[in-house]
Amino acid sequence: MSSLQRTRERFRRDRVWGFLLPPVANRVLDTRHGPILYLEDVSVSFDGFKALNKLTLYIDDGELRCIIGANGAGKTTMMDVITGKTRPDEGEVFFGQSINLLELSEPEIAQVGIGRKFQKPTVFEHHTVYTNLELSMKADKAVWPTLVARLNGEQRDHIDEVLNTIGLSEQRNQRAGLLSHGQKQWLEIGMLLAQNPNENTVFIVDEASMINDNRQMDSELFGSRNLLDDLVNYVFSQKNNRLMLVGDTAQLPPVGLDISPALDIDYVKSAFHVTAFAFEMKEVKRQSLDSGVLYAATDLRNKIASGDDELPYFNPAGFKHDILRINNGSDLEELLNLTFQSKDFEKGIVVC
Repeated sequence: MSSLQRTRERFRRDRVWGFLLPPVANRVLDTRHGPILYLEDVSVSFDGFKALNKLTLYIDDGELRCIIGANGAGKTTMMDVITGKTRPDEGEVFFGQSINLLELSEPEIAQVGIGRKFQKPTVFEHHTVYTNLELSMKADKAVWPTLVARLNGEQRDHIDEVLNTIGLSEQRNQRAGLLSHGQKQWLEIGMLLAQNPNENTVFIVDEASMINDNRQMDSELFGSRNLLDDLVNYVFSQKNNRLMLVGDTAQLPPVGLDISPALDIDYVKSAFHVTAFAFEMKEVKRQSLDSGVLYAATDLRNKIASGDDELPYFNPAGFKHDILRINNGSDLEELLNLTFQSKDFEKGIVVC
């Protein structure tokens, strides 16, 4: 963008200056003149490595958007920018017409109506399921208001509705740390839904390739739970809500399916009768970090795309920091002990 273009953009007639806006908690989302969420020329660098390079993305009013891309393409970095976790080197990020997300902190961004579901469930494990949902509800989180806060009837009904949606009504009084991994995923989605019970909200769901749609499954095996259907219906039950599903089509779909329904744009349109678009991030930016895991994943992806049915051969040469070749059983035992005795054992994984 040239200096003249930047000047015109800064002083355009429909721009509302920040100092004229009310406090964050009192701001109203304005979508009268354009998209509900837009990113323009966003670039992010980490120690010289460019994770995003002039990314431009618009999400219009009434739209469901699927963001598709390989590992390392920059999907998570893009979400980090939207939610305030990462600040871009350049570019603009607006929520509606007047809310500049780059001027807000992470809590303030959540407060104006942007919620995010992370890949790894992050719940309050020492609290009950019900308390997790209660803590996530939109409210004044200052010390004194939190100490004296009490749920009203409408809020209790909302939590009951969320519990029913995520299928954890019977576990409402159970400590969250005792839930299975899948139930923790459901609980965090419930926390996202409980956070924004009203309108004018963008819901961002990472790793959407694993979201199931039981209409494509054996109902006797999987029961009647339908996360994708519940999620879409819940989000669009309120005015001006939007849903962004982010994932990688090369990752494993839900058990029993060949493709991930949440990332199949044609299926989403036909099944839910919503306005939906797909945006694909094709360039694997993080590949330049010399990651053996990413190199192997990209190689496997290319073999699948080309129809190569030969067993993949992963060469660990040059990637000894994240891929090790095991030559015998004693080496395997030693490596497993070292991995699971470390404080970062949750980051370790065994692939057989």
